[in-house]
Amino acid sequence: MFWIDPPIGNSPASGGALIAKLSDNEYLVTALRARVSFSPSDELAGQVHMIERVEEGHFENGAWVFERVWNGDQTDWGLKLQPQSLIY
Repeated sequence: MFWIDPPIGNSPASGGALIAKLSDNEYLVTALRARVSFSPSDELAGQVHMIERVEEGHFENGAWVFERVWNGDQTDWGLKLQPQSLIY
């Protein structure tokens, strides 16, 4: 994978993620100390794919409150979710 060793991770593992599919092309991702990547299904293997947009924000009174859009260099190796409480 681009001349680097795979990540070692934490021992013991201390992170996790929750992914909810909102529509055909929209997902809600929340995680703590995790890296999340999306890949095509077996039916689409070999086809080009990309993440079009990643929004960071939070929910307030049941409504999504947008905070910022992640840049491409923040998403090209997957979504690296830090220890802060964030929703994407």
